[in-house]
Amino acid sequence: MNKINFVGYNSYHDKDFEYDFSEGGNFYLLLFVNTPAIFYINEEAVTFPVNTAILYPPNAHIHYKACGEYYSDCWLRFNSNEAFVEDFPLIGQPFNVSEPEYIESLLKLITWETSISIDSPRIYQHSGIDFFSTNQEKESASYINQPVIDDLLRILFKKLHECVLNKSVSTHETELLILRREIANSPELAWNVPDIARELNLSEGHLQALYKQQFGISVMDDIINFRLKKAEDYLMFSNHSIATIAEDCGYNSHEHFSRQFKSRYGLTPGEYRKKQR
Repeated sequence: MNKINFVGYNSYHDKDFEYDFSEGGNFYLLLFVNTPAIFYINEEAVTFPVNTAILYPPNAHIHYKACGEYYSDCWLRFNSNEAFVEDFPLIGQPFNVSEPEYIESLLKLITWETSISIDSPRIYQHSGIDFFSTNQEKESASYINQPVIDDLLRILFKKLHECVLNKSVSTHETELLILRREIANSPELAWNVPDIARELNLSEGHLQALYKQQFGISVMDDIINFRLKKAEDYLMFSNHSIATIAEDCGYNSHEHFSRQFKSRYGLTPGEYRKKQR
């Protein structure tokens, strides 16, 4: 059973922001900060960097505050008796999140799904959702998307679990994850190793070694894979000419595209399209 009480993403507070809930409450609080923040751990103030998360258990003393020019976070206040929550490997201690955009997106989706799952919710953009004004509203709430919310929570905690276990995550690993998602989303762009290495402040050789170690493939081979996958989709589901598809997938030469495609699929683009249709 999971019940979302309050959820929000990308909230903004000024530099004097401080939250101190000494009495605790009968709920879990998952906090993910988009800015550096001070967390009080065993009553000691400790500064943690951007992309830090913490899961507070029920009835815990919750105390954190801003430590820069402003403070921003995402959060989830909820109740759960699921094993993936109760057995989470690190409770009440901050930890680094290696895929911050992914985690933030999941919290955003939970916010959206929860908002459309409640009858007449009170919604505050980028400030969370405080669902119930009265006990009557609480009793009449209809969680029509509970299975979706449960699935999103399970995915969220699986990712956070991986973050906790992979304590050796480096800045470069996070940057490479983001890079690969950008390549997969837009393989047609003029990707090349020298420019990527320069952007990440790495030598070309170091970039190649890190990328191969993390993903098991070279940078350019990965780019080619994503370009050909996009071309395959166009060939099956569009009426674009082969030359247009080649250009849309990042190839300056129709002949070069055809050679790479045939090398991968054993057919020319035209033969592949005819076979699939």
